Amino acid sequence: PTSPTTGYSHWHLGQALGYWNAGDVAEVRFYCRTSLHSRVIHFKTSNEHIRGVAVSGNHRSLNSPSHWNTGWTALSNHSAFLPAHTAYTANAGGFYGSPFYGNNVRWAINSWNSYCDNNGEAGNYSHKVWVRVAGPTIAPTSSPTSPTTAPTRPPTSPTMAPTTTPTSKTLYPTVSPTTHTTSPTITAPTSCVEYMSMGNTTSGVYVIGAKAGSGLPSQNVYCDMEEDGGGWMLIYSYNRKLTTSNRGLETSSLPTSPTNGYSHWHLGPALGYTSNDDVAEVRFYCSTSSHSRVVHFKTSNQHVRRVAVTGGYVSGMSPASWNTGWTALANHSAYLPADTSSTNNYNFLSSPFAANNVAWRISSSYTYCDDNDQPEQSTHQVWVRLAGLTDSPTSAPTSPTSSPTIAPTSPTAAPTTPAPTATPPTSCAEYLRLGHAASGIYTISAKDGSGRPDRSVYCDMEEDGGGWMLLY
Repeated sequence: PTSPTTGYSHWHLGQALGYWNAGDVAEVRFYCRTSLHSRVIHFKTSNEHIRGVAVSGNHRSLNSPSHWNTGWTALSNHSAFLPAHTAYTANAGGFYGSPFYGNNVRWAINSWNSYCDNNGEAGNYSHKVWVRVAGPTIAPTSSPTSPTTAPTRPPTSPTMAPTTTPTSKTLYPTVSPTTHTTSPTITAPTSCVEYMSMGNTTSGVYVIGAKAGSGLPSQNVYCDMEEDGGGWMLIYSYNRKLTTSNRGLETSSLPTSPTNGYSHWHLGPALGYTSNDDVAEVRFYCSTSSHSRVVHFKTSNQHVRRVAVTGGYVSGMSPASWNTGWTALANHSAYLPADTSSTNNYNFLSSPFAANNVAWRISSSYTYCDDNDQPEQSTHQVWVRLAGLTDSPTSAPTSPTSSPTIAPTSPTAAPTTPAPTATPPTSCAEYLRLGHAASGIYTISAKDGSGRPDRSVYCDMEEDGGGWMLLY
């Protein structure tokens, strides 16, 4: 699962990441609450048997009440009878099929009837199982001292597991805009180009720091690290469906998906950039269900770069800003921008470049992608590559003066090519040691030699010292 509040899945460390030894796990943590009562189950354990189940998903007929009712540690808000009152166990179903229960109270997870320190009445439930993988500073320990009877603290109202709102950081490495009180303050890189210069070659969501002195917060942005050399930041994304009720285009929000986005923002208000010289190039992509032509080009024109910064009126914008000095990218086969004969000087939404019967336009009511058809499914993206390090605004590149002759292709998402493989950390605990102190989605690499792919996982970096990976 990649969300502690909207998840519906589980896996074990062996199949998922190639960990097959209980010694690979330091601790396992359990949390649940229900709308039927105010008690909360929230505890951790380093019991060897339970750690083994986190690895394999199999109790091997060895489950026992003593694995649960001794050697556990109560965590924040724990107020339940379990696991202290565990009198029975089940050997089937890993951590979802009543692995521990007592008289009229049990833990169980299923789609038709769950249990959280009760006997399965119909209600709302939230269950989570986390693991903290062993590493250089975290290793399985002897059983901690814990209550032998149910905690006596007063019951509290049901609350979600004490984690902060997830922030999107789906690919390694990302930097938190806010830091845990025990971790050093980290300054996020200020562009996708800078991340790439640090060796990050996987496309995904990264945290980008605002321009120094702007006083603006960091932003989650989507970086394309593959197309045309990589380092592209997504600033417009809109995906219109063949339906009468498309989502409106959100303003003042940088999109974090090129294929499922509905927002746009400009570099000035978003990240504090004030000069078009802060931008090296701007890239445009669209495809549509109405025809097979694809718009995909980049430009370093100063007027276009200025719109990327301000989103406002730009004096001097003309058809020549679009139909000269542009470079066709992969799969470009459209009439535009070569045939541009009219412009809109304000932003990249309302026909910034157009010709007879063909235009670029983004809105929830209708879109244009090298046509003027309204009832269509379309994908529009605008990307920027910031100046700095190895990139800076360049003179206008040589480009076609008429429409490209590339054979039309079916509409697809912006093309990418395979990138070199980056090796992410192997656990949430390792990310925490590297200074990543915000809870959210991270990419975890599998155990060396396992042959398994990297996985996106949710890491809780705050509760009980952090470094917890969500398993159920």
